[in-house]
Amino acid sequence: MFLRKLAKYARDETEDLWEEKVDKYLKNGMSETEAKHRANRKLRDDELDKFMWKYANLVHYILQLRVGRLHLKVVKFIEKLVQEGTEYKKAIKMAIRKYKNELDNYLDEVIEEEENGEEEEGDDDDEEEEGDEEGGDDDDQEEERKMRTLMMRRRKKRRISY
Repeated sequence: MFLRKLAKYARDETEDLWEEKVDKYLKNGMSETEAKHRANRKLRDDELDKFMWKYANLVHYILQLRVGRLHLKVVKFIEKLVQEGTEYKKAIKMAIRKYKNELDNYLDEVIEEEENGEEEEGDDDDEEEEGDEEGGDDDDQEEERKMRTLMMRRRKKRRISY
C-alpha cells in the first residue's frame, strides 16, 4: 500500500535522530528494547507531521494533475495499452517515453526561468480549461503553462497546512 510507503519515508527522515535517542537511552541504562520503544514514542508526533505533510503534498499534486492536459493524454494512452494487454508498469514507461518531448519542454522552461530569474505572476489556481485531450493546439500549451506556473508557486511555498 502506498500510504505505508509514505509513512516509511517519514520515519526514514528521522532515522538519525532516532539512533541518537536510542544511544542516549542505552547510555542511561535502558535495555535495547525499552530504548527503541521510548525513541519511537518520542519521535511519533514529528513523524506523523512529516507523514501528513507528504500525504497533503501528494493529494495536492494529484488534484492538479486531474486538470492537466498532458497528464490526461498520458493516462488515456496508458489505459489504452492496458486494455490491449500491456502490464501497468510497462504501459507507464511506454507512455512517459511517448510524451518525452513534452515533458522535456517543462524542464527546459523551468531551467530557463531559473536562469533568467523569472517568476510568472498571476493567480491561475482555480482556472480550468476544456478542450480536446489529443489536440496540440495553443489551448493545450496555455493550460500546461498554467499548471507549471501553479506547480512552481506551490513548490516555493513548500509547506501545506493541514
